[in-house]
Amino acid sequence: MTSADLNAKLGIELKTGGGSFKRGNDASFATPPLPSRLRLHVPTHLFRHPIHLSSFILHPFFIHPSSLIPHPFFLCLMSLLLLSACGPPAPREHQFSGETMATTYHVKVIAALDARAIRQLSSDIQHTLDTIDQKMSTYKPNSELSRFNQHLSTGPFPVSQDMLEVFDIALQISEQTGGAYDITIGPLVNAFGFGPEHPAAPPTEVEIEQLRQRVNYRYIKINRDAGTLQKSRPDVYCDLSSIAQGFGTDAVVKLLEARGIHDYMVEVSGEVRALGKNASGQPWQIAIEKPIASGRAIERVVPLSGKSLATSGDYRNYYEENGVRVSHTLDARTGRPITHKLASISVIHDECTWADAYATALNVLGPEEGYHFAVEHHLPALFINHTPNGFEEKATPDFQSYLGTSSVPSVQSISPES
Repeated sequence: MTSADLNAKLGIELKTGGGSFKRGNDASFATPPLPSRLRLHVPTHLFRHPIHLSSFILHPFFIHPSSLIPHPFFLCLMSLLLLSACGPPAPREHQFSGETMATTYHVKVIAALDARAIRQLSSDIQHTLDTIDQKMSTYKPNSELSRFNQHLSTGPFPVSQDMLEVFDIALQISEQTGGAYDITIGPLVNAFGFGPEHPAAPPTEVEIEQLRQRVNYRYIKINRDAGTLQKSRPDVYCDLSSIAQGFGTDAVVKLLEARGIHDYMVEVSGEVRALGKNASGQPWQIAIEKPIASGRAIERVVPLSGKSLATSGDYRNYYEENGVRVSHTLDARTGRPITHKLASISVIHDECTWADAYATALNVLGPEEGYHFAVEHHLPALFINHTPNGFEEKATPDFQSYLGTSSVPSVQSISPES
């Protein structure tokens, strides 16, 4: 602590002089007596144990040794001040945000971090997400995924552990949904203009049927022991946009927990995972948006700790062709954009990778088939459906039990303007 720090805390300024000193009669050198007009007299009634402060002397050039005899009261006071000023920082909220995967991220943590730790954590979060983007982006020609897509061979292709994990989860959900969710949908995603390619018009019926021949999750084989992926058809093209952002959220969580941070909220492109409590000492309050294209409004607020929440919907990413809305979500079973009445689906899961992929899968399955799937697999899910009178909410039993007494009714109608 500097003298300026002490001045700010105590309103005093300490001036130091040269030379060594010891206390009382043990002084190693003597100083000639000074004129009495320079002696400092302080009323001794201010102290519980009076001392003769008349022996404290001011000197124009240096401090008299006897003036440095501290009273026990001052020793305790100075020790407490030094401990409070030089000790570790108190836990408080720190926020980090940036861009990644052609979207944005926001991270909040409650932790005791000094300036150096804050800078390092900010850099590490960005690096973690950028590394995943470099592995799983279809927009980067040299990404790991792009190189796999360009690998026009049925031979094994070595990939990272991150890629193996994401492919493994994706293929499990594909199997569970009977192929409704399928990461080999990439050729059709590109054909409809939702990938790195931008065709002049949507594909024709003939083109759709031709592209569908390249789409089947069973064309992908995983060899975890060898660390490879393998295609059974060389022109298979995978798209991980339905799962990579959730995986990025989980990756940041692993980073935070490795640093001993256990109160956090991580959000990447709306996919959220939280643990512990926020700055108010409450579980993190996560908003589910109303599925409206114009403006942004809150539909529900979910208290979240130790869980992830992901949402998929048709109200942001779409275009209209000849008066018909073309959704960015495609059904791999038909090769076409979804056309049902499900506006938004939110899923709670332990891990955000699973929540992200399940949200897309349920969005493909739709309001009826998706709801039955979620109930059968005990997924906490909130469906918001289009109706002639606005929107209708439909929550699975596991979603209601997660919210407890603050849960919504099983079915509740709401107006999109409300």
